[in-house]
Amino acid sequence: MVAVLKPRPDSWPERLRRFCVHTLEGSEILGQETAVRQLELALEKGRFHHAYLFVGPEGVGRRTVARALAAALNCQEVNPGDRPCGRCSSCLRARAGNHPGIREIEPEKDSLRLHQVRQVQEELRFAPLAGEYRAVIIGAADKLTLEAANALLKILEEPPAATVFILVATDLALVPATVVSRCCTVNFRPLPEQVVAGLLAPEVENPLLAAALSGGSVRRARSLTQEAEGLLTTREKAINLWEQAGSSRQAHALEGEAGSLAQVLDWLTLWLRDLLVWRYGEAAKLVVNSDLESRLNQDTTSPDGLLMALEETMRAAGALADNANAQLVAGVLGPKLVRARRN
Repeated sequence: MVAVLKPRPDSWPERLRRFCVHTLEGSEILGQETAVRQLELALEKGRFHHAYLFVGPEGVGRRTVARALAAALNCQEVNPGDRPCGRCSSCLRARAGNHPGIREIEPEKDSLRLHQVRQVQEELRFAPLAGEYRAVIIGAADKLTLEAANALLKILEEPPAATVFILVATDLALVPATVVSRCCTVNFRPLPEQVVAGLLAPEVENPLLAAALSGGSVRRARSLTQEAEGLLTTREKAINLWEQAGSSRQAHALEGEAGSLAQVLDWLTLWLRDLLVWRYGEAAKLVVNSDLESRLNQDTTSPDGLLMALEETMRAAGALADNANAQLVAGVLGPKLVRARRN
């Protein structure tokens, strides 16, 4: 059973029940309305747990929310709805990463190790400063070694007073079940493409391209923008493969791209989707490859052919994600694209 955080005799419930989850910079947390509302409701009802498990893909705001929540515990802002304010001395220390009441742990060599958990355990033996609360943010909780997970479990079973644990994980199945059972799980979803594009807009010329391939992750989108030249080269390969698929001689052309098949299929999926959207003309603003208008106009494949190609491409991408042999996947998909192109 998950324990509810025990308040001190001071104003713990009043401090947090009207807390509004936003970033330390004061901006709204976008695309995670369900997760944010779950936290806010827990605070409003006084059901704030001693341990939370934030689960979701990388780059969707899990750590941002964790740090905001940690900073709010000691924010000195008078108005509860403005916590964390990002301006008081406590928030400034949290933002700089040197707040004594906030501890973050990240993996060492791809694992969270026993000595890291024991170090935190030792630190928690000492009472926090008067009037302060502590937050322990454990990044990549799905990389806990067995020994580290057992040590953490003991802490979660008998949590220190006025201390919140926030575990962050990508794969819930890799977090030990005993640890999960001691936490309140909050799910973070991939961000909508428009949200990712909006966050990238001040940084790149065509944010929709990276956003469409990001899987809803701002981190992945930023990584893709740093490889802009390679990104556009792969796009050109994918589009050329489709445009030339009307010839039987091209049935096995895809096999030559087995080394980068996942990226080619991502682009091919986007191109086929764009062709369908462009063909019906009702949502042209959703077209990712809008800079290739002339080539979108030149495609004469029937809607049935486009749908067939899109379904087969997505099926092939799924097989590849399940570790199917890339050469085999390419060999099966190539002839199907030829048939779809002729449809």
